[in-house]
Amino acid sequence: MKGNRQTVSRRMTYILLALGMTAIQSQAQAAALNPGRGAQFENNYDVRVHVRVVDSPCVLSPDSENIAVDLGEESKRDLEVNGYGVRHDFSIQLTGCSTQTMQSVAVSFLGTEEAALPGRLALNPASVARGVAIGIYYQDQSIPLNDGTGWLPLYAGDNVLNFNARLERIRGMTLTPGSYSAAVNFKLSYQ
Repeated sequence: MKGNRQTVSRRMTYILLALGMTAIQSQAQAAALNPGRGAQFENNYDVRVHVRVVDSPCVLSPDSENIAVDLGEESKRDLEVNGYGVRHDFSIQLTGCSTQTMQSVAVSFLGTEEAALPGRLALNPASVARGVAIGIYYQDQSIPLNDGTGWLPLYAGDNVLNFNARLERIRGMTLTPGSYSAAVNFKLSYQ
């Protein structure tokens, strides 16, 4: 059914279903305690069920639930000269995909955008390094943070979506070497 859209969010972990329920005590249970005499007491309780059923055409592989991308070490000099570091590959693996209801997927990376370098992921505040941000790419095209890849074709069976990330210098800022980290979520949307 083209035109149907569905979005499934992840924080590098796959959460599909949430279920909450309160305790139940029924009159039948009370009667079972006192056979033939009927209920000696009666309590009423609420049952609240929260569920989200989705018609996701694919299952996220366990290998893609917690993705760690090690950008290694970059030379301050190389960053000053080139403006960016080496790209490091990572992938999102979808398994058991069916194309009967949805034929496309879009991937969005959601996180804190670096104000001085729009579209790029900001480093965590505890990072020692300064003057850099992280760019994420799909097929050599930059994917602006909090935007998306556009619609990519889904194939029946398993699909591997290959990306890469690299450190990028923020022009006009002092480049300070040191350790750094950043966190990003990804969202899969289907149509």
